Amino acid sequence: MNRPMVGLGSQLFGIASFCNSTTARDCANIPIRQCPSCSIEEASLFLAYVLLLGILILVGNLYVLWTTYEEKRKLKLTYIKSSMAVADILNGVYLLATVAPNVLWTLDLTVNELDKKQLEMSNTPSSVASATYFLLINTSATFQVTLLSLIQLYVITRPLKSRSLTVKIVLLLIGLTWLAALACSTMPAWMPDAFEYTYQHYLFIYSYALRWNAPKLKYLVIVLLRTWIPYTIMALATLLMYISVRKQLRKSHSLTKKKQQIAKKERNITKIVLYMELGFAITTVPYVVMSIVFNQSDRNHNKDLKLKLLMIFIYLYLSRSLVNIVVYLLRDKDFRKSLSRRLAIRSSTYKYSSTSTTTPAEIKSTTV
Repeated sequence: MNRPMVGLGSQLFGIASFCNSTTARDCANIPIRQCPSCSIEEASLFLAYVLLLGILILVGNLYVLWTTYEEKRKLKLTYIKSSMAVADILNGVYLLATVAPNVLWTLDLTVNELDKKQLEMSNTPSSVASATYFLLINTSATFQVTLLSLIQLYVITRPLKSRSLTVKIVLLLIGLTWLAALACSTMPAWMPDAFEYTYQHYLFIYSYALRWNAPKLKYLVIVLLRTWIPYTIMALATLLMYISVRKQLRKSHSLTKKKQQIAKKERNITKIVLYMELGFAITTVPYVVMSIVFNQSDRNHNKDLKLKLLMIFIYLYLSRSLVNIVVYLLRDKDFRKSLSRRLAIRSSTYKYSSTSTTTPAEIKSTTV
């Protein structure tokens, strides 16, 4: 559980990072938003960050979906791009529909009320569903970037054989990544003796937690399947892609003009994939490492520091839903052109409407 046993009762383990270690004593019967040991300014800034992050993720990835829908030529990677955008959109929904409300109602409770509520929510259907949703969307995003890396490696290293990789096969592989992500996300439910689903009040999310006396190896197994194995595969694929691209560059002078153009396009796609992997690594590795440290060591040792770092890193982790958008803006010419074209159209429309002096009566008189 998330609380150490003290005598015959229990005490709430940890508190939000904008409160200090004396909050449990000072605000046992005072709402957290009124607690002198908590900073309501920091809480407001955190809530604003959550809302802004959720909105940016939703708007950005909805636009990615729209651009892929408008593409006349549906490439195989377009479908993976769309599936990744869906996972990121679901993450944005989670931030706005779950995390933000959690912050608000948590601030309205006293520490004793929060302690009681957390106990009541332990392993409830809503906690299990919310935690599984959270794990699914983030695990799926990792698996799909891994799939993207493997497909791009196959295209580069086996250009002729890769033609047999039809859209139906790609869609099947995407479906399998979602199923694999779902299987990994439900693993804590397979081991109820080791894990429980609960509201993690210091992070404002629902997730699984390792029970205090449970074997820690089981937690490592889940982490390996959800993160380390996919990232190891990504790293190997990246290395092999780099070697293959280097070989192609050495032979590029002997290729025909058409083959040179194809090779250049593949190199550009490879760069996009590599930047995605780098962005995912930067936003994911700190959280995964901190989670392992938190669960594998004595949780009460440097508890406040660990919880603050865990909170910082998990919301850095959730911000990875913006990584693809940033990469597209920096490296995808087609995406930039589409965005520039839309902005230019909106700008010219606004300019025309603001400079037009024709009144509705004049328009009506000219059309009669």
